[in-house]
Amino acid sequence: MKDVRLTVKKRAFPSQGRVRLNIAHLPDLGIHEGDHVDLVNETSKKTVTASVIADTMVRVGHVRVSEEDLKTIGLNDDDDVLVRKASPLQIKIKK
Repeated sequence: MKDVRLTVKKRAFPSQGRVRLNIAHLPDLGIHEGDHVDLVNETSKKTVTASVIADTMVRVGHVRVSEEDLKTIGLNDDDDVLVRKASPLQIKIKK
């Protein structure tokens, strides 16, 4: 498992809380479709957690994100974002 840096592409349809990734990235992240990932703006350190939809139509190296989620973490189309497997909620609460 490792973090993956991908290029953000705004989703055509609203879908807050969900991202689309090419299936090729799932093994690198140690996740399966339906698992959660954290999208991290490395500059501001803002993070949003979203569930993953595996999609072979998304280009390798890209992640499709809703406009609402992009605003939350302060990123724009074509910016880079760090994607990592989300920690379980119990661990996040303890922190």
